[in-house]
Amino acid sequence: MQRVKDVITRGIEHVAGTATVQEAAELMAEKDIGLLAVSNGESANGVITDRDIVVRCLASEKDPRTTAVQQCMTTGIAAVSEDADVAEAGQIMKERQIRRLMVTDGNGVLTGVASLGDLATGCQDDHLRAEVLEQVSRE
Repeated sequence: MQRVKDVITRGIEHVAGTATVQEAAELMAEKDIGLLAVSNGESANGVITDRDIVVRCLASEKDPRTTAVQQCMTTGIAAVSEDADVAEAGQIMKERQIRRLMVTDGNGVLTGVASLGDLATGCQDDHLRAEVLEQVSRE
C-alpha cells in the first residue's frame, strides 16, 4: 500500500486572509504555484487558487488591489492524513470532484498538498493511475 506522504508536494505556501488578492497573485507568480493556504494564525482555514482569483474576484469585478483574500478563498477544504493510502486520496478527489487535496500530519497540521498530477505520477497502482489520468484529461 502506497501512502499519500510518498507522492505529495511539501512546503505549501501560506498567505494571510487579510492580504490582498493582488499580493496573493504576486506570491503565486513568484513561486510559480497555483494554490496558497490561507491562514489566520496557526492553522489554515481555506485556500486560494488561481481559479478562485479569476472566478471569484476578477469575473465579479472586484479590485484585486483592495479585495482581501478571505473574500475570494475556498473554505471547507478537503484534507487527508499523510499516512492514508493513495487510493483513498484518489477516491476523495473523485467523490468531491476536486483536483487538489490538503494533506495533514497526525496532529492535523498542514504538511502539503496532493494534486491529481501527484497521484498520477507517483502512484504505483496501475488501475488508480489510469483513473486519475482519465480525470486529468477531462479538465
